[in-house]
Amino acid sequence: DTRDFVASCQFINAPLHPPEAKVLENDGSDPFYRANLRLFFARYLTERKMYDEALEIFADIDPSQVIDPAGCLFFKAVCEHQLLKKTEGLATIKQLLSSTEDVPVSYNSVATLMQYELQNLRENSLDEVARLMRDVGRRLDLARGGPKVQKEEDEIVEALDKIIEKLEQQQGGGGGNGPGKGNQPSSPANDSGIKG
Repeated sequence: DTRDFVASCQFINAPLHPPEAKVLENDGSDPFYRANLRLFFARYLTERKMYDEALEIFADIDPSQVIDPAGCLFFKAVCEHQLLKKTEGLATIKQLLSSTEDVPVSYNSVATLMQYELQNLRENSLDEVARLMRDVGRRLDLARGGPKVQKEEDEIVEALDKIIEKLEQQQGGGGGNGPGKGNQPSSPANDSGIKG
């Protein structure tokens, strides 16, 4: 069963939906075996950009039960970073960087960058909007349209409206010849010409 399940987790000609994971069910088998097989599957889902599904699997993994705790925490942090789960992502990265032995240099470097990005992520910023738009694109690539995507699209429009409103306020209310409108003439020129 394990061999068949591992073989079904393929990247070349991978089906749109991940394989059935009945082998991961809590059937009384060895916890070490289950934890490591779950890690294998969660990492596979992460690499296929199925972050929501991967996080569901990571939720059932105790990092102390797997042969690669650093990998477990790193890939979990990747999912949380991509889904803009700021609080959870920072907690996972902290655990990876400060409470885990033998963290590979590549994991350490990328985790530090993810930590910086999450710490500096601001609500209703262009950065957040760009990330939400990227996530909507990812979900649509995976044929995951539906209420979740519609909700994210509404959040994007709402955030863009707030950004535009804020910019208009900074430019003097967005009307008339207020600050920021100095390049607009009060009356038309008699002859056309290049403005000085």
